[in-house]
Amino acid sequence: GRYRYTFVSCCRENKNLELNEGAVRIFLNTRGTNDHEVSHELRDFLHYVETTDENLVENSGSDRIKKIHACVNQIKASEEMGVKYMQKWEERLQDREEGRKEATLSLLQNHMKKHHRTMEEALEHFDIPREEWEIYLQHDK
Repeated sequence: GRYRYTFVSCCRENKNLELNEGAVRIFLNTRGTNDHEVSHELRDFLHYVETTDENLVENSGSDRIKKIHACVNQIKASEEMGVKYMQKWEERLQDREEGRKEATLSLLQNHMKKHHRTMEEALEHFDIPREEWEIYLQHDK
């Protein structure tokens, strides 16, 4: 429920003993509830990231948030950037789908090997929809 979590390397056996390597990891949460523990600017920024709300920007006293919002609006207004964004979005979706297919194929092949089953039997066992069977059957040849 916090807005910010800060981690440094420390010893498991003695929590007071830090590695002092200089590495600090900060995780931010846009839905924090500890308003009194963080600056107004950080809280407003995290709310902005969550909602991209025009009213929040107008009511914020932060010049940084206003500059970020102006850049966001400029990018949104740019047709070229919009096309690039959509292309990247589609690439990510394709990559995820390919990853899902590869993971499913590996699962099927492991099941076939372990249980001495055919690809069709493995597809049935895992309730893979029939319209997807061809994807996996071509790898079985």
